[in-house]
Amino acid sequence: MSETPLHSSNKQIAQNTLYLYMRMILIMCITLYTSRVIIDVLGIDNFGIYNIVGGLVILFSFLSGSITGATQRFLCMAMGRNDHDDVQDVFSSSIIVYILLSGIILFIGETVGLWFVFEKLSFPPGKRVVAITVYQISLLSTVLNLLRMPYNAAIIAYERMSFYAWSSILEALLKLGILFPLFRADGDKLVIYAWLICGISLVLDILYFCYVHRRFPACRPAWKYGRLREILSFTGWSSFSAFANMGSRQGMNLILNIFCGVAVNAAVGVMNQVSNAVYGFIQSFQTAINPPLTKLYASKDMKGVRNMLFSTSRLSYYLLVLLSLPLIFNIEPILTLWLKEVPPYTGAFCILSLLSLYFNTFGGPVWTIIQASGRIKRYQIYISITTLLSVPLFYLVLKADFKPYYVIVPTLISNITVVFIGVFMMRQRIGIKATEYMARIIIPCLMTTLLIAAILAGINHLHICSGFPSFLALSVNLALGMVATIIVIAYVGFNSRERSMSINMLKSKFIRQ
Repeated sequence: MSETPLHSSNKQIAQNTLYLYMRMILIMCITLYTSRVIIDVLGIDNFGIYNIVGGLVILFSFLSGSITGATQRFLCMAMGRNDHDDVQDVFSSSIIVYILLSGIILFIGETVGLWFVFEKLSFPPGKRVVAITVYQISLLSTVLNLLRMPYNAAIIAYERMSFYAWSSILEALLKLGILFPLFRADGDKLVIYAWLICGISLVLDILYFCYVHRRFPACRPAWKYGRLREILSFTGWSSFSAFANMGSRQGMNLILNIFCGVAVNAAVGVMNQVSNAVYGFIQSFQTAINPPLTKLYASKDMKGVRNMLFSTSRLSYYLLVLLSLPLIFNIEPILTLWLKEVPPYTGAFCILSLLSLYFNTFGGPVWTIIQASGRIKRYQIYISITTLLSVPLFYLVLKADFKPYYVIVPTLISNITVVFIGVFMMRQRIGIKATEYMARIIIPCLMTTLLIAAILAGINHLHICSGFPSFLALSVNLALGMVATIIVIAYVGFNSRERSMSINMLKSKFIRQ
């Protein structure tokens, strides 16, 4: 019997998700170890300097994600029509867009950005020249990364997740490999580290260019710019939220630097490593489900869209709970074993940051549906204003002399508000009411989370492993926590259909008939 389109789609989702999960597991292990060694080699002050100046440079490139999304969208549309010429037109136009963006970033970075580093940022005595040098190298690395984005968009549009996964793993391995010359390097290790990171960006540019040029003839650069205006127009509104998200993250980093100095920036750097490692799994899953969700909307199958929204929202959320709650209840021993020197407030930053991500998982499928509708203007304006309003709240929190980690609270409130804005906007597109969304998704997820949290708190309170060595005790606690979480999610969080679907997916991937 031939497979139905839906079954085929589910198999493709499972396969792509598996590639991306393999990527995330390996990258997470490598990155967490690399971060530990980098903090040890550079020291907390140097790590904080790299985090703050590198973050400032990234702030200038907020448009890159929006342009990549626009490029993927137009490429997929052209591929769906089997229009080879249009694919090349879109790809070539996107390269021109990124070259223009790189020029704008260099101009802003060498004027406003350089002034801000000189005049506004706080650095330890004798470190200002080093910070300026690292800033310039980071600016070059950012441009190299930007020029790779059209090729990255082409690889995802063609659904070559295996190459995307292995190239990302190679990047992580290269970042691990540069630690060995860094140990033996003479001179300022922070500057050398920045140059080595820049070199990795150049290597990846060459790799992506060669792969796309060889495998996708339609994505070879040509002097074509027929889709330039459309890409820029689509990017326009979608860039609002990109700017707001980047402005909020880097605004928090800059305000913390002004009030608290680079040691707290180092804590934020560790927080970002932990949050990115955990949330990367959810992003991998949502990357795999976005295309079929968009196709269901395009086919006007609103019942299918609603069912997929309910399932993927819960699955994304429970995946985050599985990965984050055991970490939250064991964060201090994890940090102590991971890092030789833990920056101040790191544990509290990590806990609040992970909690703030919970509502983000609901927002991913919502955003996909709204983007598929093409009506994104009001949504972008509302969520961007909501996100940017957190920046003055960061300032007020620190001005009121709260502990530094309380700056995460405005982000948590903003994330919750953004989800409900999206739910309200979806009502007009797929006919779902806020009460139905709450009853089918949010309330069951939160109730399941509270039950899991109570069980994990009980496990910690029993001190089951109190007589074990620290590493073994932590391992047993994490294992017990994850087993308990899986059981509760399977029998309380999932309905029978989702439980059967998950079991069948695992069987099809890991058990050979």
